[in-house]
Amino acid sequence: MDKHRHGGIRRKIKVLFRRIRSSFSKAMHRKSCDRQMLIYDLLLFSVGFLLSRCHLLFGVRPIGLAFICAIPTGVWSALFGSVIGYLSLGANGLIFAAVTAVAIFLRVAIGFSDKPSLFKEALSIRMSVATISGFVAAIFEILRSGLAESSLLFGISMIIISPLLTFIFSGLFTERITADQLIFNSINLFSLKDTERQEKYDIIFFQISSLMLLFFIGLSFRGVEVLGISLSYVFSASVTILAAKRFGAMRGLAVGFASSLGISGVLSVSFALAGLVAGSLFGLGAGYALLGGGAALCAFSAYSSGIVGLLATLPEYLISAALVFPILKQVKESKVESTDESKENLSEDMVGTMALAYQNGYSGSVDKLESTLLQLSTVIKNYRLIEDEKGDREGYFSGNNYVSAEEYELMAQLLSGAMAQDMSEMLVDNEFTPVLSGIMTESGLMGTARVFGKRKKHLILACEDRDGSKITANGLRRDIEEKLGVALGSPEYFRKDKMALMECTAKRRLSVKVATAMAAGHKSEVSGDTVIHFETGEDYHYTLISDGMGSGELAKRTSLFVCDFLKSSLEIGAAKETLIHLLNHALKSRSEECSATVDLFETDLINGGGRFIKSGAAPSFVKRGSSIFRIRSQTAPIGLLSSIDAEKIKVDIHPGDYVIMLSDGVADETEDAAWLLLLLGEPPKNNIQEYANLILSEAIKNVSTKDDMSVAVIKIEEL
Repeated sequence: MDKHRHGGIRRKIKVLFRRIRSSFSKAMHRKSCDRQMLIYDLLLFSVGFLLSRCHLLFGVRPIGLAFICAIPTGVWSALFGSVIGYLSLGANGLIFAAVTAVAIFLRVAIGFSDKPSLFKEALSIRMSVATISGFVAAIFEILRSGLAESSLLFGISMIIISPLLTFIFSGLFTERITADQLIFNSINLFSLKDTERQEKYDIIFFQISSLMLLFFIGLSFRGVEVLGISLSYVFSASVTILAAKRFGAMRGLAVGFASSLGISGVLSVSFALAGLVAGSLFGLGAGYALLGGGAALCAFSAYSSGIVGLLATLPEYLISAALVFPILKQVKESKVESTDESKENLSEDMVGTMALAYQNGYSGSVDKLESTLLQLSTVIKNYRLIEDEKGDREGYFSGNNYVSAEEYELMAQLLSGAMAQDMSEMLVDNEFTPVLSGIMTESGLMGTARVFGKRKKHLILACEDRDGSKITANGLRRDIEEKLGVALGSPEYFRKDKMALMECTAKRRLSVKVATAMAAGHKSEVSGDTVIHFETGEDYHYTLISDGMGSGELAKRTSLFVCDFLKSSLEIGAAKETLIHLLNHALKSRSEECSATVDLFETDLINGGGRFIKSGAAPSFVKRGSSIFRIRSQTAPIGLLSSIDAEKIKVDIHPGDYVIMLSDGVADETEDAAWLLLLLGEPPKNNIQEYANLILSEAIKNVSTKDDMSVAVIKIEEL
């Protein structure tokens, strides 16, 4: 039993070390083209190096250890920096380097046992790791120096300060605030207005943690000089100027004071005044801000410390100003909350006005309903005239039997469907509107956004944009298309003072090519099949095959009527079931049995969906590469039954797909048409007309029934 237990422990240790090696290997082999991550790693390496050299009471250096325990990402980069920083201290740093390695081992071991991902532990666990690591450091120090007062103070300090600093540093890594937002966006990250309690806590904690980090980095630079220039003052002046530009005068004051407090308590007031004055003057220009901040710093330094204080800060400030000046143009100023509120109200008014105009102007399906009913009336009258000329008193619409209560009910359903279609496109999309607002926020645009429409998305957004460069940026358009999953059409822009508004509608993502081939059966020179394809104003494409039952003129007239009827009525976007019901009723009004198949394929050119509606139709096929998908339905033709027997089948379609539709004369039962399956399994012809002709010619060779034959080949292409 002991052997088995020890063997299990050894296996777990081996797995643990393999995991450490794997995580380390992934970090080392990250793609060099990932520039942002490379900069992030270099930054963490530098911070880890500086913090590890920072000395506190009784000879302890727990800051680098606490940072390693707190950080959730980029741990290996920070670890390298910390270990190198500790080792650069000589023999005194060996203990801390070893303890840091222990902390990493503990974090990996905890992550290995509890979670599938490393370094994502709860804060309490990370603080526990820091406490254990501090205890290990205390044991090392006691073993090295003996049980003395100094070693006890060392150990107590490490055990207490390490988890405390881990807690403080954890505030830096909130997911609500990213590095890009912190520096390059104009978002007011620290606004507490309209925020929940947890968000307020995160924002305040982040600011406290940031000031503590700047304090320790400034402290680590203390005493480091290059050619007589104090790097600590250069660092403090640089971060003060940047904070004053990005976050304003008061936060510039706080950063200036905190970053220099560990260097000099007196001169820290000078840097605080520099941040306050520079932040107040950035509205006039960067030059005025730098001059004003420098004047305030020099004045107080000379007042508090005389010529020594002036000479200790002026050269460093000038160097810092020269270093950060090229970056200042990239750093965005935070918006003032009161100004934001008025601008937000203005953007709300602009978007609301355009939204009202869009909703009032959108009645596409209802507007088309009148013309559709007129077209259907014309179709019915034309077919009735043909029957009258032929003396067919039992035609589809002879006598008075073509008007009934059921038809009125179906017409009412058409009207209801058209109104519902319009309403679905007029309403605000509550799922995608927050997404669009989030995209604006990430792009540094403070304003209002709305998304309308269930299918054909209509976007309206307004924000402050003095020169229009932000709202017209290609990056904003790409983000919207990617996150909303739409392709945007040509936008329209409007301006009012400093505000800009964009209005845009989703455009087609797909285009369709169709080729047809037909042949009449041997009993008649007139084919009873009709094949049509057309697009609607709502960006749908339809391909339709109708096979009139029987042969000759009567079958042809039936299939023509079916196609004309559906083409005229599909424009309004009404429920296809209602249209099929109405068509079925029209055919049933004939006293003599008369029917036709309906094989309709609908392509959504905007969103990319496909749908078959089949009633008595032959199987169809979707060809994607070397794969073939058969679509079939066991339904009766239109006009045979009092109630319709149609089936809707949704299919996924991708650019490059071929959809092959056939009448039943080509292959009524595909199990008996091995030739067809073999043909479809081969690569298609580049010319789809040749492809359709090939399928038809092979059908003529292989099918013995010699019924009317029709083939439609549809190629889906990306627009």
